[in-house]
Amino acid sequence: MKFLKYLLIFLAVIIVIIAILAFVAPTEVKVSRSITIDAPRETVWEYVNSLEDMHQWSPWAEKDPDMKLEYRGTEGKVGSVYSWDGDPETVGKGEQEITSIQAPSRIESELRFLTPYESKADAYVQLDETGSGSTRVTYGFESVSPRPMNVLNLFMNMDEMVGPDFEAAMSNLKKLVESGGSSGETQSEMAFR
Repeated sequence: MKFLKYLLIFLAVIIVIIAILAFVAPTEVKVSRSITIDAPRETVWEYVNSLEDMHQWSPWAEKDPDMKLEYRGTEGKVGSVYSWDGDPETVGKGEQEITSIQAPSRIESELRFLTPYESKADAYVQLDETGSGSTRVTYGFESVSPRPMNVLNLFMNMDEMVGPDFEAAMSNLKKLVESGGSSGETQSEMAFR
């Protein structure tokens, strides 16, 4: 009986600790990376204005070149959807839907991850003119973790986890645009030029 009493006290303490952490832990998660591309904004826009174009500089496409892809809707328009189904340890399964287009400066989408775990995030690509004929590109996402799941944000640094992938995406985009690769040209086709 004494053991049960101590067990209940222990569980109550754990619940109180989790409740306190849930109120101090951040609920918002934001990750973004930027790069300057030596090309006018309108040129860069041709490489980011649709989900098919984005796939060409995606580092996740490189991680799992055998993933199954499907495009639905009118490409480059609000409501178009790109879905993928790949290796659960590298890219998982999910879809991305364009939610807003502000040509030639911003495209927004909703990411819906289905596996290895379910979650949603709002992604964007922002293009800003630098005044020197170059374009500053920012690629990122924002997500909200509901309480008490937000406690995990204290132990997992999403910026460290996915930041390198966003850096790779920006590097891939820069190479694609500055090499003059056409939007519609795959990364492997670029490699053989």
